[in-house]
Amino acid sequence: MKTKKTFSKTETGLEKKINMYKTPQQWLRELNVDPETIGGSAKVAELADAQQWLDKKYSDKGTAEEIIYSSYSFEKKRLIGELIIKDFPRLERIFLANSGHIMSIKIANCPQLKDFECHWISIKEIDLSSNNKINRIYICNTLLESMKLPTNPVGKVYLCMHSNKFSSETLESLETLRTDGPKYYEYSAEDSEKIRKMQSKLFPEKETGTEQTEEKKTAAPSVSRKNSKNQKKKEKQKAQRELTTKLESKLQDLQLDNEIYHNSNEALKEKNELLMGEIKTLKAQLDKLKVQNQADQTCVQLSNNLGIIPKK
Repeated sequence: MKTKKTFSKTETGLEKKINMYKTPQQWLRELNVDPETIGGSAKVAELADAQQWLDKKYSDKGTAEEIIYSSYSFEKKRLIGELIIKDFPRLERIFLANSGHIMSIKIANCPQLKDFECHWISIKEIDLSSNNKINRIYICNTLLESMKLPTNPVGKVYLCMHSNKFSSETLESLETLRTDGPKYYEYSAEDSEKIRKMQSKLFPEKETGTEQTEEKKTAAPSVSRKNSKNQKKKEKQKAQRELTTKLESKLQDLQLDNEIYHNSNEALKEKNELLMGEIKTLKAQLDKLKVQNQADQTCVQLSNNLGIIPKK
């Protein structure tokens, strides 16, 4: 590994993992991605650990008001890995565009954050739950599957989200917040209970052994059987949701293939009609020449029979 950062005992497992910078090759192995599928060693050399990029470029956390990454703004490296944006007291805006292979983003202790935007990246998870001053969230053209929203915002929060990988259940839960169309949503602190219920349903917290009470440990067998049954039901529902998501994705691919095939057929049909028109024109000209040639031969034969010498 290139650089190793120290971390305290109080840091979470995810933060502990992130504080260990990794090479692009290590990230690709962890993601089970063959370097050849992204263009080989030349493209791998263009990648950089996302956390290392952030810590280096925005090392002065006390003054940073914006965090911006865009491949169109002279950035030499594409980012890969996971990203924790933490302890930026003046940060108001985060903008990430076409940044590469960031898998997840967690934002913590950024009390002034108001605007978050990301698009054209392969991110799957975003945690904005602690950012109650945020008023605009714009996420599109990503692989996003889950997102934690702030449940007690100080004002209205405007969301624009489309072309992501949300499950049908997530989209159904967002329907209650819809405003101008299927891509636009809005909510405020008045909807906090609705948001909590939605997120507890979509992102249930996992219990640890230390959180189990004596009452749970000594529960009656019937309660255990009931919990086991409920767990199996949840697992079945989760499997059904995943299958639905895969089928929806496959359907979209087939619809796209069908559209391409249809457009291709239309183009071939139009070209065929043009060729048939040209063939018809050439055939008419050929028939005309045959008639003229036959008339000329008849004229010559008649002249010969009458002993008339055609004028030269």
